[in-house]
Amino acid sequence: MKIHALIISELAKRRANLFGEWYSKSPSSQLKCQLFYAGKAKKKRELLDSLEMIYKQVQNDHDVSPGDFPDIWFMRDKLSMADWSLFKTVDKHQLIKLNKMLEDDMTKLMAVKHHTVRRT
Repeated sequence: MKIHALIISELAKRRANLFGEWYSKSPSSQLKCQLFYAGKAKKKRELLDSLEMIYKQVQNDHDVSPGDFPDIWFMRDKLSMADWSLFKTVDKHQLIKLNKMLEDDMTKLMAVKHHTVRRT
């Protein structure tokens, strides 16, 4: 779950950078709208094609093991069908809470599961 959130967050940042710069250069509002929607699929394809670099960026920025990432072809396929307008960047405070939950709460859950398995 954490890895998926980090990947989507990185895509959201890069999408905003690409679209923001590109969108601001077009002359009229109507033309901006037309160009925005015409170039949307192309920019999405460019980001999907650079998914390996995005994986490496996430890995370096968040000290994540390469083995924690989903298969790149599977992820590319799922992302190609997703509505990217819903993608948001990860809030640092939420990431801290998620890390705490993964470290503390998951350890407790695993202990309960282990205890339950030993009883049966």
